Amino acid sequence: MTTSQRLTIVQAVQRDLKNYIKKHASRTIPVGYSAADVRDILQDTWAYMQCNHDDDASSSDFFGLNSYSWCGADATFQTSGYVDLVNMFKQSAIPVFVSCAHLGCLRGLQSCRIADTKLREGIEACPSPVADIT
Repeated sequence: MTTSQRLTIVQAVQRDLKNYIKKHASRTIPVGYSAADVRDILQDTWAYMQCNHDDDASSSDFFGLNSYSWCGADATFQTSGYVDLVNMFKQSAIPVFVSCAHLGCLRGLQSCRIADTKLREGIEACPSPVADIT
C-alpha cells in the first residue's frame, strides 16, 4: 500500500469521525492526524492532510508531529532540525503540534530514550525555543 493510499484511508476515517461527532456530540471536537517524523514524506503528508475538503469533511483540523530529532543536552533549535520544521509549517492552514513528549533521538540505527542522563538534562531546553515562535 502506498503512502497516498494510506492517507486516503485516514481521511475517510476523519470524515466518518467528524460526521459521528456532529450527529452525537453536543460540541465541536477537532479531529486531526499525528505523523512520525519521516522527513522524506513529511511535507507532502502535512500538505495532503490540510487540504480543504469541505464537501466531505475529511480534512484535518490539526496536524501533529512526533519528532525524534532533539538529540541530547547539547542539541539546539538549529542542530535538532526544529528550525526546518518551523519553517516548513509557517504557512500552515491548520494548527501544527510538534511533540517533544517522547524525548527521544533517532539517528540511523542508534536510539536513545529518557533514561539517557544527557537527554534528561535537555528536557527544559526542548520546548522553550518552539514556544517562543509565533
